[in-house]
Amino acid sequence: MGRWRAKCWLGSASGYQELEVQSSTLYGAKEQFKRIYGAEQVYNIREVRDSSSSGSGIGDVGGTVGLIGLVALGWAFVSFMPWILMGLGGAFGLWVGEQVTGQSVEEYTSRDDNKGHTKASIVLALTLLVGGIGFVKGDQIKKGFDAPSVPTEVKKSK
Repeated sequence: MGRWRAKCWLGSASGYQELEVQSSTLYGAKEQFKRIYGAEQVYNIREVRDSSSSGSGIGDVGGTVGLIGLVALGWAFVSFMPWILMGLGGAFGLWVGEQVTGQSVEEYTSRDDNKGHTKASIVLALTLLVGGIGFVKGDQIKKGFDAPSVPTEVKKSK
């Protein structure tokens, strides 16, 4: 149930008064101003919010900051798309290389014998290859966002 405030005319003896009631709807609040206080006229009915629910009283700042943050995050994602996709592609290549060879990077670095170089080379090659493909594709996607949507020059036929 919300609190409602309005400017009410209570007659010539009391004049205009700022009153408050509790109601679920605007119509219910108007009826209560008339029934409880005997208001003849009710003006400027508005719902009153607690200061704790509206933040610092200057509006919905959290929503604005969140929207600005999402826009900035979207811009950063598009701007750094080649690097992001390179990292994701490299990580995917590393995972595939480890699954195909059956040897992880940690296992290779902890070995004392002079074996496992071929498997490590395959893992490294897949990591670099898939990471490079991710960078190229990310650059193509970024250039697609940067491209103008209107032709810059239109040739006339004579």
